[in-house]
Amino acid sequence: MSTIESKTAAAVVDLVVRIAPRDAVRWEGSRAQLEAEGLIPCECQRPLGTDKKYWLVDGFRFTLCRNRPEGMKGPKRSWIDGDNWLLHRELSDAHGVGWRTALTYERQCALEAEIFRESPGGLQLSNRAVWAMLDQRFQVFLSTMPGALDAYRQRDVLRLTATREGGAA
Repeated sequence: MSTIESKTAAAVVDLVVRIAPRDAVRWEGSRAQLEAEGLIPCECQRPLGTDKKYWLVDGFRFTLCRNRPEGMKGPKRSWIDGDNWLLHRELSDAHGVGWRTALTYERQCALEAEIFRESPGGLQLSNRAVWAMLDQRFQVFLSTMPGALDAYRQRDVLRLTATREGGAA
């Protein structure tokens, strides 16, 4: 799973945002930065020490806790009272939505795509795509359109054409 990181400017240290697709979003920064972005509700009490604060909003579960500053070494007691926070947001499993439901949906889509590929309609579509790749006039037409044929597809057209005409693949 890839992680996308971005930074937004702040006064002293940047607010770090880490996005894991179909999983969660993490904001790391000072309490003031998180509040300025509107991420923490006004009535939210600041967790003490190693405590965590949880809340649900619009199908998302939020967790607020203190975070070890990047690059800091040493025991937890050296940073646990600092102003470096982690806000974690993920889909809630309440009301039938959540990451498990998203994973199930992803698997369902993959299964439906595989079933379609093996169905008569999927096989017909696949055959039409192969014949389109072998049709020289259609390939010439596509080559006149910018971006229609990329290098990978041009290589496949040459390979299939050579195979069809009895040449070396």
